[in-house]
Amino acid sequence: MKISFRNQYLHYQLIGNGPRWVIALHGYGESGISFHSLAAELSREFTFICPDLPLHGKSVWQAASPFAPKDLEEIIRLLMQEHEFNSMVLAGYSMGGRLVSCLAANSRLPIEELWLFAPDGFHRNPWYWIATKTGWGNRLFKFTMQQPQWFLKAMKFSRSLKLLHPGIYKFSIQFLLQEKARKDLYERWTFYKNFNVNKVKLRDQLITNQIPLRQFFGKFDRIIPVSHGRWMEENNADLSTTILLNSGHRLLDPAITPNIAAAIRLPIHEPGA
Repeated sequence: MKISFRNQYLHYQLIGNGPRWVIALHGYGESGISFHSLAAELSREFTFICPDLPLHGKSVWQAASPFAPKDLEEIIRLLMQEHEFNSMVLAGYSMGGRLVSCLAANSRLPIEELWLFAPDGFHRNPWYWIATKTGWGNRLFKFTMQQPQWFLKAMKFSRSLKLLHPGIYKFSIQFLLQEKARKDLYERWTFYKNFNVNKVKLRDQLITNQIPLRQFFGKFDRIIPVSHGRWMEENNADLSTTILLNSGHRLLDPAITPNIAAAIRLPIHEPGA
């Protein structure tokens, strides 16, 4: 399925036939199919809309200018109108977690719950900020994506001194060895630079609107560890719960999603959650 927005086309999948609706946003370099396993587990309770985000999957999108939270909000309202529902759960994995957190903090969308899976955005990454928020940093970033040799050598040197965790090194190196992956990285990082999470504002919005928050993290995740989500739970204790899974960063693996679905079926702070 697809929906038109300003002469662009967003491809999405509709999974499940439950009475409650979920807008589920995938992580960097993935597509809406990432949520297929979880949506299938919860298909009786929820209907999932799983878009391919702009510059991902089958969506047809020209990155003429950076994407803005108000653009994503408008797209979601178009989906609400198309499928005739009045409220939804917002769910996001990794980069998608940053996008839905930003929406929950800044929009007036009728949100029932917020589900975050190893969400990006709660911890400020200085390299991302320099690469996308400063002119000189963005120029250096673009040059490095075109001529990555110096950066590859620097990473290998850091790895040899044990200054860089092998998991992070392996995760990063996959984007640097392929020309298309580097091009995509530059375009996507720049395209989504306006999605910034203000944790205090998000917490206040969740409390004001009484929106429950469910956070899921992997016990062995070196990319986005559970420590990134502790502040939200500690400062919104009545409405939030954090669930630690026996996994790394890939929380939506079909082997793990039954445990996630079981936790979602429990009320916030139910024993066992």
